[in-house]
Amino acid sequence: MFARCGLIGSLSNSIFVFLIMVKNKIEHLAEELAAKNHKHFIGEAGKSINVYEKATGQTISVSSENDFMLILTNGLLTNPYLVVGQDNEGILTVSWPKGVVCQTDDIGDVLNIFYSNRTYIHHIYEDLEFPFFFLKIGMLFSPQLYNSLRENPTKNIYDYSISQLTNDIHKERLGLTSSRTMDFGVQAAFLRENPWAETSNRESILKKSALELDFETIRKEKYNWAPSRLSSFYLMSDSEDNRWNLRGMFGKPNRKSIVVELKTTHLMSMIKVDYRWVEAYDTEKDPDFIENYWSSKPFVSGSQTWEYLYEGALEPINPEQIEFFKERPSKI
Repeated sequence: MFARCGLIGSLSNSIFVFLIMVKNKIEHLAEELAAKNHKHFIGEAGKSINVYEKATGQTISVSSENDFMLILTNGLLTNPYLVVGQDNEGILTVSWPKGVVCQTDDIGDVLNIFYSNRTYIHHIYEDLEFPFFFLKIGMLFSPQLYNSLRENPTKNIYDYSISQLTNDIHKERLGLTSSRTMDFGVQAAFLRENPWAETSNRESILKKSALELDFETIRKEKYNWAPSRLSSFYLMSDSEDNRWNLRGMFGKPNRKSIVVELKTTHLMSMIKVDYRWVEAYDTEKDPDFIENYWSSKPFVSGSQTWEYLYEGALEPINPEQIEFFKERPSKI
């Protein structure tokens, strides 16, 4: 009996500590912003914050079901303010007037939106010309950003329905696309329409395409703001373990590659997700795994298998790598 009461007491204390940790994310973010003299306002669940925005001459009224924070951008971004909310599991959602732009469990990612003070890493094959062409000029653009900046903007993956991505994308005139779009979108759609087409890895391409389309379906239905796995950059926070993780995920024996150190700029959207859910779904096909992935849930407590999907621009920051990009001959 006493042991049982002790267990319940211990569990209650653990839940209490967890809730305090969750609550402290908004408070911790407030402390970090205050240290930088960055103006912000904390709002309680169910209550509104009214702020006069001098640039537009309008009064901003913001409320939320949970505790939240309104952060003035002070001209650092194109929007006058961002709103940061948190759910009961400690997931932070960053929004501005047009919708959500970031979802993460880490306040460092939120601060990075303003200050670009975090280093992220990205894997690139050395035989790909377009990434190195952009890195040579000092900026790596995601397909969505690049296509939107063109004089005659072209369609992106986000403009097509799941049916079109499955069956018709190979017939479309696309702008800049990712290798995943080409492999698991364009090539897979061509193989579906042409079962006679010979390729040594047909089954592998169609299997991976089916998985990506399952994830894309849920993204479009419930997380339409989030970057697509078919289009966005795959990033990780910079650590030696994550460098090994990237090489393990994307490295191939006969292709040279490089892990590039980058900072984010011109953010369009970003989400932190645990890639173990993708591996698990590939084996068990449990649809809850897709939901867990897009809701930024850890695969296990204390998970270290996080990746970021990112749409926007990236700037190289390692001096040696920058010099390498400048000196590398370009075929474009």
